[in-house]
Parts: sequence; structure tokens; C-alpha cells
Amino acid sequence: MKDTISPRQAALFAFASSSAPVITVCAGTSWVWTLLISVGVCLIAWRLFALWKRAGADLPSLVLAVCGKTLGAVLLVLAAAFAALVLMRFAAWTDSAFPETATKPFVPLVLLAITVWSAWKGSAACVRAVAVVSFLLLALYAAIFLFALPDAQPARLLSQNAVFSPSLSVALLPLSLIWFAAPGQGRSARLTVLAVSLLPLLTSAVCAMIPGSGGSFYVMAETVNVLSVGSRIEPLVSAALTAGWFAAMCMPILAAGRISEALFGKSLPGVLACASFAVPGTLLDFPDAGKIMAIGASIFCVIFPLGILQIAVRKKRKKL
Repeated sequence: MKDTISPRQAALFAFASSSAPVITVCAGTSWVWTLLISVGVCLIAWRLFALWKRAGADLPSLVLAVCGKTLGAVLLVLAAAFAALVLMRFAAWTDSAFPETATKPFVPLVLLAITVWSAWKGSAACVRAVAVVSFLLLALYAAIFLFALPDAQPARLLSQNAVFSPSLSVALLPLSLIWFAAPGQGRSARLTVLAVSLLPLLTSAVCAMIPGSGGSFYVMAETVNVLSVGSRIEPLVSAALTAGWFAAMCMPILAAGRISEALFGKSLPGVLACASFAVPGTLLDFPDAGKIMAIGASIFCVIFPLGILQIAVRKKRKKL
């Protein structure tokens, strides 16, 4: 398959595409559970990507080869439906970048349109674009956390209630890049992988240490003073989250496009169908879908890929 991505591009994409949903969820979540989830995701990713590299192909191609055309097609359609649900949820979440301003439907529709255009250019081109955006996001998040640290009160970490949230499953979603790209050759980007795993914990811990954050990354930024009373960092937060939501919306729409390409030979029908399903999210607010997301992410980002990749690797060894 021509849409291969290097390990470095994969790591950068994982960081950028997970940043906005992870920050939105983890800002109000216990740092203890966030730490456990981060460690778990690192272990899963290590195993999943090792198998992915051995298999040497994107997941939709392997599903059809392992499960057959009929069963494989059914499983791929279910995966595409979950991708559309995730995209709709992300479109509804984009208002976290501007919580004090009514941005629907303009901002999410613009981000959705840019995402469709990027996906139409091909998954490899889209991944490269998101990889470039990741450097901007790294700089913005680093600045935000550094500005917040002087106001931090570490003792507040001990008083935080360790309550688990199913929404932490968003940390699994970057693993979905195996659905729309084939692994390329090269050494892994260890520092970027570290940034991916540390972002949830850093967000949760910093927001917990800042008085008055109220479980919101944006509200936390409002309480932070930079150099003087009149200087604020909310514009940095809005810029980072807006770019982050574009990267996040690329995940499910690229997966839907690649599934469509595997089934029908063209990616555009899947891209347009997924985007159409997400339109309600640009207009309406939906209740928290944490449990549904947790179940879907566990199945389509962990259990199902691990099983398919393991079978594909075994079959490849037998042929050799």
C-alpha cells in the first residue's frame, strides 16, 4: 500500500490527534487513574505497533484477508460506524476551545470541511500535515504548562478524589492509525511517544494543582497570570485546542475512508458518509458518551486489532 508512514510520523500524529480530546477529558479527571491509563496505553501501543510492523499492512486489508470477504465486510462496516460516532462526538466537543463564545456551527463545520479536504488528499498526506501541526501544538502546550506552574499548589494532588471516568478511553483512540496507514521503515521517535503518554497525566496533574480550575483546561488558563495581572493565556489555549481538534477529527475520518477503499475501491464515499453523520455534532450538544466510547475504543482500538494482527503475523510466518 502506498500510504505508508514512518514511525516518527506515526508518533507525531498520535500526539497531535490525541491532544485535544485528552486535554478536554483529563483536565477534570483524577491524576491517579490518568497515570494508570497512560501506563496501560503505552504497553498496549508497544505490543500493537510491534505486530503492525510485522504484518506490514493497514488493518482493513488484513481483516479481509483473515476473516474473508463477507465477515470481514461486516466487521469493517461496524468499525466505520464507530468511527462516524467518534467524529460526531469530536465535532460536538470543539466548543471546548472557545467555551465563552457561541461557536457552533461555524467552527466545527469549518474544521470538518478542512478535515474532509485533507482526507481526500490521501491518508499519507493528511498524516504528514498533522505531523507538522504537532510541532506547533508541542510549543503551545509547553508554554501553557510553564506559565501555569508558578501558580500550582502540589498539596492539592493529595486531596483530589480518585474517581474513574470512562471518558479516559480517548487515550486509546490514537492507536486507530493502524486502520488507515501501513507502517513504514525507520527508528521510533521515543521522545514523541513519551510526550503522547505524558500529556494525559500532565494535564490532569496541573489542572488539579491550580486553584479554581474547576476541571476545565480553559478555566485553568483563566486563573493563571503571566507577568502582570492583565496578561492572560486563554488565546494560547484556544489556538492549541482548535489545531488539536482538527488533528483529532482526522483520525476517524481517515479510518472510514480507508475502510471504504478496502470495500469499494474508493475512499471518498467513506469520507463523505462519515462527515455527513458527524454534522449533527456541529449543531447540537450531546450528553456524555463516555461508556459508549470506552466500549467502542476497547473493541476497535485494542481487542479486535490485536486479534487480527496476531492471526495475520502467524499466517505470514507459516508462509515463510
